[in-house]
Amino acid sequence: MIGADGKALTFLQNEFPKLKCIRLKDIDVRYGSNGISSLLSYFSIVLSVFSNRRKEHRLLQEIQETEQFDVIISDNRYGLYLPNVQSILITHQLHIKTPFFSNIINSVLRKWLNKFNAIWLPDFEGSVLSGEMSSIDFSNKKYVGILSRFTHDENAAPSYDYLYLLSGPEPQRTVLEKRLSLTLSKGEGNEKILPLTPSRGGEKIVLVRGTKQTTKIDFPSNVKVIDFANTEELQQLLNSSKYIVCRGGYSSIMDVVAVKKSALLIPTPNQYEQEYLAEYLSEKKYFSATTQHNIQLEFSETQLPHFPENNLLEKAMEELEITLEAK
Repeated sequence: MIGADGKALTFLQNEFPKLKCIRLKDIDVRYGSNGISSLLSYFSIVLSVFSNRRKEHRLLQEIQETEQFDVIISDNRYGLYLPNVQSILITHQLHIKTPFFSNIINSVLRKWLNKFNAIWLPDFEGSVLSGEMSSIDFSNKKYVGILSRFTHDENAAPSYDYLYLLSGPEPQRTVLEKRLSLTLSKGEGNEKILPLTPSRGGEKIVLVRGTKQTTKIDFPSNVKVIDFANTEELQQLLNSSKYIVCRGGYSSIMDVVAVKKSALLIPTPNQYEQEYLAEYLSEKKYFSATTQHNIQLEFSETQLPHFPENNLLEKAMEELEITLEAK
């Protein structure tokens, strides 16, 4: 059974049409357009997480009476656990980046994490991609490697010079779209990356807006605009583009790593996790980074580290099966 909400639920229903799906209400994440409103939004999100955790835990208890689950695997849903059921949390945040009350919030988080039998951490030993957010000691954490629906295609022919992936909550998604349109229209930054073409503005660019809402924003003629792309389309675009520009969310980072590429990260302003990841990964020379306020389309010399064979999730699943058989 799949439990989700909003766009995630719609996506999963389309990806797994044969599975039973239920709606588990999620919090409405929105970030403000400036520093003060973003701070207020962040405070509201924290309160919503506390409230929603209790609600989803009670709902799961009710569902369990009829479904009798053997395993519950939760993607950053802190209330989806049951004392007598093997409960697993997938998260890269064992320490949350927060602008206020960090000690209190992370103390509460540790108590929540201890409710789960295991924590599956989407990273490799040493917290290569998530840094200090997951490097703290935790007795029941297990590294499960990169989690992504995409794979590397070594035979993919290059079709585009740049792929721009817009994502994330409003209004910041639209703010980034507008600023990118201005930057690309002026040709700012592109000539500083690589002389891919003899003349400025001649690069082949594809931009995926990440929404089906209409827009009046104009892009130059060399920019192909796609409102929304499914998994197959994104797989092809990621593998056939020389350079990728995207947000600094952890899922986006894993997707880029899965196709064995680096990217230019533009973190959502005042989204403290994304800002930390952009700074951390750029310092490691794994990714390039810029800010939304002052977009510089410049790629640094980057190189991803050598990752071991990505079969850690399969090993975790095998161990889970052994645990269930023992019961």
